[in-house]
Amino acid sequence: MGFQEIGSRVRFVSAKNLREDEACIEGWFAGVFESKYGPAYKFLTKTGELVGIRDYAVIRSKIEEGVKLNDYTQIIYEGEYTIKNGSYAGNQGKSFRVLVDKSAPEPDVDSTHSEDNSDDDDDDAFGAEDFRDGNIGDDDLPF
Repeated sequence: MGFQEIGSRVRFVSAKNLREDEACIEGWFAGVFESKYGPAYKFLTKTGELVGIRDYAVIRSKIEEGVKLNDYTQIIYEGEYTIKNGSYAGNQGKSFRVLVDKSAPEPDVDSTHSEDNSDDDDDDAFGAEDFRDGNIGDDDLPF
């Protein structure tokens, strides 16, 4: 009997580094999880990488509208806009489109499994290394 590691570190996508109309995530919706900085969404790519994006209200509402676990999903960054109402009125918000391909096959977990054999014990499963390396900017934090 041998143990095999399950899962891998989540690489976060930072909207700050995206270009307008660029697909920032494409993969199977793998669920919502609590990251070090609040709720986030994770997706399994065709290469077996777990990619996460923080809980933007527009993404949350669209996922709640009709994205199911294992739906093949594409998230496209549309750019910034000025918020017109509410407590954030006058601030810049980020806009995303969420597309789902309901005809795509479910992921083949065995063929997409990626193993992380790093000996670095101080990284957590939620992408702390990405945060320390500067891949997550201040505007990606929920506070």
